[in-house]
Amino acid sequence: MANWTIMGTGNADLNGKRFGISLDTDKEEWTAVGPDVDLFFNSVRKGRYHIAGAPELGTELLNGATQVAFFRNLTGQTSVGDSGTGRTEKAVTINWTLDSK
Repeated sequence: MANWTIMGTGNADLNGKRFGISLDTDKEEWTAVGPDVDLFFNSVRKGRYHIAGAPELGTELLNGATQVAFFRNLTGQTSVGDSGTGRTEKAVTINWTLDSK
């Protein structure tokens, strides 16, 4: 089992606000945590995820069929310490870093 931990920080009005996401690769599930998680996500704090294909490679967090967040350039080949951008269901643009894998 691999468990990825992603740390995100907000841009613009949420600059410096933080949240974390854990991706359980065995169950293909995600969980959002952290002191500022409410600023980035609505009531959904967990669900399923998948690696999205072209044209925009990355990881999509889902609640049923609804996209909750998208992390650009976050795939199975992403290394610890790599970073990128994304967005959450509250239309917040974020910066992310893969903290562990």
